[in-house]
Amino acid sequence: TVDTDAHCGVPLDLFDKYLDPEIRKPPDAPRFVTEGDGTTVFRCGTYQFPRRLPPKPDAPKVKLTPSASFPGPRGSWDPEYRVRTFQDFEGVDRSVCMPFGIMFPSYVQDRTLGNALCRAWNDWLHDFCATHPQRLFGYGVINIADPQAAVKELRRCVRELGFPSVCISASAVGKRAEDYYILADEVLYPI
Repeated sequence: TVDTDAHCGVPLDLFDKYLDPEIRKPPDAPRFVTEGDGTTVFRCGTYQFPRRLPPKPDAPKVKLTPSASFPGPRGSWDPEYRVRTFQDFEGVDRSVCMPFGIMFPSYVQDRTLGNALCRAWNDWLHDFCATHPQRLFGYGVINIADPQAAVKELRRCVRELGFPSVCISASAVGKRAEDYYILADEVLYPI
């Protein structure tokens, strides 16, 4: 049995361990922020997940499930726990692990930052899967906002990290209007 929709959470120390220290310095660098209500959100540039809309006056307070908040359920960031309590219990032989929430590097509007976010995630996911190389596999992430860097990271994901596939955003945004792409745009053909 192969689970091809196995979402991973995000360990809160991901960027401390896997992101270049120089990239972590600017105020718009990727980080987790605990808000006044105790909810942890991810921020990177102008992108935030989960998106927080102003509450409506009569709306009940929304309680996020563990899978919709950071770091996510333990099995989503702890590979030993995942294999033992989910895969073994449910009879799942292999899982192809994919990101959730934060992994939209093509929406952060800064190509360098988006590329660094991809590398950090892909390196973490590689280490996560390496704990059980016959049972855990990864969907890498590429930043289509920077097509040339995306091709390079795509090759690294497959050739060096051993991922069978990558996740691709449906669109990309940038700081300029001409930096907006959809998958049909010719600029993305190299990918």
